[in-house]
Amino acid sequence: MADTWRERARESLQAAYDAARTLGLDGKALEQALFDSYPFGQRKYTPYKVWCEERRKLLATGQTRADASDRAKLAAWNAGEAIKVKDISK
Repeated sequence: MADTWRERARESLQAAYDAARTLGLDGKALEQALFDSYPFGQRKYTPYKVWCEERRKLLATGQTRADASDRAKLAAWNAGEAIKVKDISK
């Protein structure tokens, strides 16, 4: 079971995304399926903000799972370490 709002949001969105794509949904129908998958009750405060971030990330990039860099950043954050980010200015 997921421990954080972000993990729960990702699980919910991923399940909805997989189900919608299996049904052949895309565009607005896919967005509605994701919207309907909200798992936290009221749509406000931190859980809703986190869910919106994950939904936006999924729709904008097509990224369906957390990648290794996301997990590394979360592990660093949980350990109280600095989060390393790529320098894209080069």
